[in-house]
Parts: sequence; structure tokens; C-alpha cells
Amino acid sequence: MDKRLIINFVIAPLLVWTILIGGFFTWARINQSNQIIKLATKEAHTHFDKDLAIRIWATSHGGIYVPTDDRTPPNPNLKHIKERDIETPSGKKLTLMNPAYMLRQLMNDYSDLYGVKGRITSLKYLNPLNAPDEWETKALKAFEHGTQEVFELSDIDGQPYLRLMKPLTTQEGCLKCHAFQGYKVGDVRGAVGVSVPMSSYYAIENRQIRRLVLTFGLIWIIGAITIFWAGRRGTTLLQERFNALEALQESEERYRRAIEASSGGIWEWNILTNEEFLSPRWCEIVGYAPDDPALAHTFDGWAGRIHPEDKEHVMTILENHLRKGERYDVDYRYRHRSGEYRWQNSKGQAAYDQSGRPISMTGYITDISQQKRDEEEKKQLEQKLQQSHKMESVGRLAGGIAHDFNNMLSIILGNAEMLLDDFDSEGPHSEKLKEISSAAERSADLTRQLLAFARKQIVAPKVLNLNNVLANMLKMLDRLIGEHINLVWLPDDNIEPVKIDPSQVDQILANLCVNARDAISGVGTITISTANILIDENKSRENAEIIPGDYVVLTVSDNGSGIDQATLSHIFEPFYTTKDISKGTGLGLATVYGIVQQNHGFIEVDSEPGKGTTFKIYFRQHHEEIPATADTAADNNTLAGSETILLVEDEKAILKMTTIILETLGYAVLAASTPGEAIKIANNSGDKTIDLLVTDIIMPEMNGLALAESIKKAFPGIKSLFMSGYTEDAIANHGVLHSGLNFINKPFTRHELAKKIREVIDN
Repeated sequence: MDKRLIINFVIAPLLVWTILIGGFFTWARINQSNQIIKLATKEAHTHFDKDLAIRIWATSHGGIYVPTDDRTPPNPNLKHIKERDIETPSGKKLTLMNPAYMLRQLMNDYSDLYGVKGRITSLKYLNPLNAPDEWETKALKAFEHGTQEVFELSDIDGQPYLRLMKPLTTQEGCLKCHAFQGYKVGDVRGAVGVSVPMSSYYAIENRQIRRLVLTFGLIWIIGAITIFWAGRRGTTLLQERFNALEALQESEERYRRAIEASSGGIWEWNILTNEEFLSPRWCEIVGYAPDDPALAHTFDGWAGRIHPEDKEHVMTILENHLRKGERYDVDYRYRHRSGEYRWQNSKGQAAYDQSGRPISMTGYITDISQQKRDEEEKKQLEQKLQQSHKMESVGRLAGGIAHDFNNMLSIILGNAEMLLDDFDSEGPHSEKLKEISSAAERSADLTRQLLAFARKQIVAPKVLNLNNVLANMLKMLDRLIGEHINLVWLPDDNIEPVKIDPSQVDQILANLCVNARDAISGVGTITISTANILIDENKSRENAEIIPGDYVVLTVSDNGSGIDQATLSHIFEPFYTTKDISKGTGLGLATVYGIVQQNHGFIEVDSEPGKGTTFKIYFRQHHEEIPATADTAADNNTLAGSETILLVEDEKAILKMTTIILETLGYAVLAASTPGEAIKIANNSGDKTIDLLVTDIIMPEMNGLALAESIKKAFPGIKSLFMSGYTEDAIANHGVLHSGLNFINKPFTRHELAKKIREVIDN
């Protein structure tokens, strides 16, 4: 590894890091020392203020009387005061102690107790004990010139102290002893000093320094390790890049020499004679032998084989190269000897004479047909992805309106049914009401198609045999497509199970057969077949939507008019239709697409105008045993009941209508328009049993599933039936109903509701 890289990426950053950490440590160390000095100075100020306050108090009282003893003999400087010495009535002798004597004794006692020394000093001292030392003398002189405070760090008796001194001004009481010295009130007469021991502060400072050393040392080590690792890594990566660059340059040089030395794909054009030299490899690419007389070695012969749609573009590129020196690098289709056009890329460089006139041109060609096919496949995949995103957006919009729309349809359908019960079936209004009901049911079908397309239709998938479901529909399909069309049923007897909602199979087959019927003019045939099929990796690479695995394929084909390629790319878009507006909504194939996507399958369509259309629907095989199904059909006479039902619906019109329907069926109904009201009703029901909760899913306060859980606390055995016109994650995952939940889609007829309620209660 290059030593320069190590220096640049490791040593230099490490040196900078060390200097940076050292600088920060020094700054922190100085700052710590300053903080210690500040703390000691603050303590000194505190002691000074305390001493000064004591002196001011004593001075304001003219001194104090204390017992006479060896430590406090009568003050000779106060002998001019008649009351210097007094005797108490009990005979105890007292002497007047002036403030200076009192403060000195207090300072001495405080020093003995706490180590903080105090001093009173003056340049004109009366007591030799107040004589200043050298530092105090300098301070006193500075005070005379206006200095307000001095301090220093020094040793006293071998111990470190912070010495602080401030001036002492003359007060009225001071003149008793010092008036003869010429002082007046306000003059600087001396100073009071405080010496604070620094040992404890230095101990704190040392601990802080040890912490700083440890902290900054750890930071330095972490940084050094990081710099070393990053530097080594960066050095390695840069070295690898240099090596790769050298290898690339060497590879490019080998490639250039190989191209120059190769005879394959090389061409040379003599512009002056219009003749061309074509290498054997060039001839092989276009399918000719070098000596084939059909291969004219001229410029016109070459140009004559270019695809007519590409020729003008190629000639423009060539002319710009020869006249302006622009790059000659062009893709075009060239006619192979087989007659088909294949894509090739041609690069070249012209040579010029001294006057700048082109005299020859040399280059080479490469067959890029496979590359163009790959690009076309990529383009198609991108178009499919864009189409999928567009359909997903439309699906979200379609699904978003379903909830409110289905609520309105529920009101229309329910009230129309109740009005039909009130009117004579042969009366003048019955036909109009039947038309209203029919229109509401058709609108409900339209909404279900929208939800199916949007993959928001609530479904209950079951493991089933596809043949059985399809066979049950054949009679209905015969009536749907008419007698002029022959319906051929070709099931695979060994078909594997799939998992899907049977109603969705009905929707798929009905939509495909209706489209096939409309595509057949006159007599025709629709063929329905099933088969097992294995999708391998090769098949999945052709279509990004396909996942390899075992599938069951449902094929619906017809011999109708077929679909052109332009229309074929739009057939699964919602509301896209080629039919008259009165014959279709454009939702049929969009519904099929949504259902297949919801069930993790995929669709293939093969169609040409005049040759019919084939739809292949692939469902994943589901290797589980098909459960036995019981006949749950109910007699109309058994749909009534006498149980108590708690009905919860935030749409008041639906709540009122459903309440009437249930009461006409014989049920006792407890109606609530909010979840909170429903919980209150349940809690206040006392000993009355509630047999069934019928609730909407999407409501304010809480969803229906959460409400059911809350109600179960009061009635553990209560059963629940959920109703909604739109799916949500509370009861379904991507539209697939959670296992064990009872659900009915809005809008529903009275018969459907009555049947579902008996099914939930009785089962």
C-alpha cells in the first residue's frame, strides 16, 4: 500500500485530532482553574463582608465592655475616655474594647476554628500587631490611589492561601482612638484582609483534572481508533479504485486492439470510388457469404438494405459526420438475407485529405437485435406498471365512495320493500315501487363491481373444487348467453382445489361470458375449461406479475370478433368500453381484474380481430382437503324470530328502517345510533338477555368490532353480525373477511337480512 496514502488518510488526520483534543483539554484545564479561583474569591468576599459587618456594628456602638483579663487588658489608647474602665454593682471590673481589638480577637478565634485568617492593618498603626507586611504595604498604598480591592495567591506558613484585602474607611466612632492621627470621616485609614486556605480547592481541582484527563483521553482513543479504521478503509478503497482504473484502462486497451485487429463486422467505404470493403464477419452478421453475388459491395447496395423508416435518419447522421465532424454512431434496422429486418449499431470515422474533403470512412457494425428486444420488453413492463398504478388510483377513488353510496341504497331499497308490503301488489303504485327496487338492486350490483375492481369487496374465501362451482352456473349461463350460442364445458376431472369466494367465481364467469356473447355476431361457441398447470421461472420472467408455482387455470374462449392490439391494452381499465352506453358500464373486465388480483392470481389474454378471444385466469392451487358443506337453505316460514337484537347504526334513516324490518319479523329491537348509546343500553338492560348484536362497521367513536368486544363484557354469550357497504381493516385484510366473523353486505334486502340473522342465531 502506498505510504503517501497512509500519511494522507491516517497519520495527518491523527495528528490534527491530537492537536484538537490537546487544545480543548488545555482550554478546559484553564477554565477549571479559573472556576476554582472564582469560588475561592467568592468565599473570601463572604468572610470579608462578615468581618466588615461586625466592625461596623461595633463601631456604631462605640465599642463593647468586656471583663478585664490578660488577653484583654485596658486599652492605653483609650485612657482619655473617662468611662474606659467601669465596675458593675456586683464588683466585676469591665474595660472598653474598641472595634479593632474586638475584630482582631474574632479573626484569631475564627482562624483557629476554620483556618480562614483575618487581618487588620494600616500604614499608621497604633498596635504593632497591625503592622503590614510587604504585600499589605503595597495594597495599602494602592488603596490611597483609589484601588478598591487586591488579591493574590501565596503561601502562608508553607500552605497555599488566597489573600484578599479591601480598604477600611474612617467612621465617626473611629475618631475616638484615631482623631489625633489626623483622620476624618471617609478617609482610608487602613485595610481588612482575609486569607482563605486553598488546599481543599486544589484537591477539588486535582479531581476535576483527573476526570478531564480520563474523559479527553477516552475521546482521543475513540477518535484515534475511528481515524485509523476509516483511514485504512479509505486507503484500501482508494487503492482498489486505482487498481480497478488501471485494470479498466488495460481492458479498454486490449478491447481497442482486438477491435482494430478483428476482421469481424469491419467495413471500409472509399468515398471517391463509392466502393466498400466488407469483412467476413460483417457478411456473416447480415447473413451473406463474402462472395455472394447478391451482396453488392457498394455504398448504394448497403443503403438499399436499410429499413425505409430508418433510412432518412441514418443518412442525416452520416451527412453530419462527413460535413460537420459530428459523431457517427447510429442504430437502425437492416435487411437480413432471410428477408427479416434486424437491428444493428454502426460506428465509424471518416478520413480527410489536406483540403478537408472526406475521402474514406472506416467502421464496424454490431448486431443489437437482442438488446432492442430487451428494451422493448422493459418498455412494456414499465407501461404495465404505469397501468397498474393508474388502475390502483382509480380503484381507491371508486372504493372511497362505496360506503356512503351503499348506505343511501340501503335506505332506498329498504323503504321500497316496506312500501310494497303496504300497497296492493296489483295497485297503481306497485310497479313503480318495483322499478325503484330493481334500480336500487342494479345500483348495488354496480357498487359491488366497483368494490371488486378496487379489491375492497369483503369476501369469505373457501377451499373448493372449481369444477363444482362452475358446473352449478352452467344453467344460468345458458339463459344468460342465449340459444344461438353453443356453450362447451371441458373440465379437468383431476382439478386441484383453490381458495376463493364462490361468489367471485360467479362474477368472473358471468362477466367473461357476457363479453364473449356480445362479441359473437349470430351463431357461435363459448368454451369453458379448467386444467392444472405448473408455472416455471421462464414463464414468470415474461410477466412481472407471475410468481412461479402450481396453478389452476380457468379458460374462457370464444370465436367472436376479437380485439385489436390498441384496444387490448385498455380492456381492464374501469369504465373503458367499446360497447354502446346502453349495453355496458365498462366495469366487467375491471371487476374480473380486481377479483383475480385480490386472490393473488393473474390473467392472460390472447386475441386478434376476426379470430376470437381467449381469457386465461390463473389461481394458486390450495393443497387442503375441501371441507364438507351443510345445506343451510332456510324456509321463508323459519325466517322470523322472537329474540332480542341490539341494533347499532349511525345513519338514522337506516337505523329506523332496519328496526321496522326486524320488528315485523317478530324480533325485540333495542336501537342505538352511536356505540356509546349501545354500550349504555347493554349496561342498563338488567336481567334482560340480548341474543344478537347487529352493528355497522364504520361509525364515530369506535368501529363495530371494538363495540362487539365491549358488549361481550356484559353479555359473554352474545353473537354478532356486522354490516357495511365498504371494507376496513377491522374485520378484513385486503377485503378478505377474518375467520369466524359474520358479515352482511349493504345494501341488503329484507329476505337477505332475515336469512342471515337466523343463520347467525341458529348456528
